[in-house]
Amino acid sequence: MELREVPHRMTIVGAGAIGLELGSVWSRLGSQVEFVEMLPIIGSEAIDEELAALYVEELRAQGMRFNLSCKLTAAHVTEHNICLQYETATGEQHELCADVVLVSVGRKSATAGLGLKEIGVKLDRRGAILVNDVCQSVSVPTVFAAGDCTPGPMVAHKSTMEANAVVDHLFGGTRPQLHYGSLPFVVYTQPEAAWVGPSEQRLRSESRHFVVYRFRYNSNMRDTLCPTLDGFVKVIVDADSQKVWLREIFFIYVLGDRCDAGSIGVYTGGDIWRPDRGSGVSGPSRCYDGRLRQLPARAPILQEPQ
Repeated sequence: MELREVPHRMTIVGAGAIGLELGSVWSRLGSQVEFVEMLPIIGSEAIDEELAALYVEELRAQGMRFNLSCKLTAAHVTEHNICLQYETATGEQHELCADVVLVSVGRKSATAGLGLKEIGVKLDRRGAILVNDVCQSVSVPTVFAAGDCTPGPMVAHKSTMEANAVVDHLFGGTRPQLHYGSLPFVVYTQPEAAWVGPSEQRLRSESRHFVVYRFRYNSNMRDTLCPTLDGFVKVIVDADSQKVWLREIFFIYVLGDRCDAGSIGVYTGGDIWRPDRGSGVSGPSRCYDGRLRQLPARAPILQEPQ
């Protein structure tokens, strides 16, 4: 954010949400943006592989470059640029030079200097306060913590959920249930990508019995009337009960709409996160109690019995 001009070449270390969001901005401003990412996919370890594959291809089509499954080994600053050395999964060595390097990995809780250790508050290796199911310190009962200073995803709606739980517990005498499995995630690039619940590959690894529904956004009349028709929705439900485990949305330039998982209205285990809204969601299904109520008659749907 301190850059005075748009760099000709920018390298971003880490293709997680923050790296992708900033890279998407600088790419649209005119930079040649290239990523070095240790994982074989972009977005998150938790993202569905099918969504990630479509996502990276769309960003590549915009001109962004991705070096996946690569480990950064060295860096040095020259008179004119910054050069990084990285190693591929097969052991090949490469060098990448740029005008600017953005390091977008290694976030940790900013709890240093607060005197927490001095009063006995236990922290994990990343400095987060270890808490129980109501966000109470496991070692000092009078200390409560919520948000980025606790373990787990560093997202605003998790902070809000935990803070509300603390207030309800302290002043309402209740013990709220925090459903982290229903926590939505979104990457604010253009296009945006969002998801909630376990990925298809995770369900397969757990030998779960499920059915996959897919459809593209041009099956929705509102999106058909928009200049750009691309978009992708994926719903994974229990094969027997039709309970929703996962819905993933992949927007590509849907005008005036947002692809945030808060408006996806996907509920894990039957728990309602928030009311179903947004044109893309009401198209593929309506889900008010965790059950799949409706699928679009016109949408091309692929069912995959497991």
